[in-house]
Amino acid sequence: MHARACGAGSQWERAEEVFEQMSRHSCQPDVVSYTALITAYGRGGQWRRALDAFARMQRARCVPDHVVYEAVIEVLWETGGAPNRVQLLYRALKPAASSRPCGTLSARCSPSCP
Repeated sequence: MHARACGAGSQWERAEEVFEQMSRHSCQPDVVSYTALITAYGRGGQWRRALDAFARMQRARCVPDHVVYEAVIEVLWETGGAPNRVQLLYRALKPAASSRPCGTLSARCSPSCP
């Protein structure tokens, strides 16, 4: 997926664009997609956007895995958000009983997804 490559290159704007295109093409982002977006935001110094993406992921009832939590904690570490790290770590260790897993593929797409 392109968003993953953008995360590796700190191109958060491009990762965000790819993520938005997924929605326009009826693709449901999964845990890998969110992780790529959060990582791209973090590498680009966009910690607020990273936390917003994490919150959006949870509102979509996509269950974060340890990689997502690691990415968010790393973003907070780099920005000095220590109080948030502790709360996030607590949530990571608490089971998410009410959420459904969102898969491990890059996206779950409708037939119209390119």
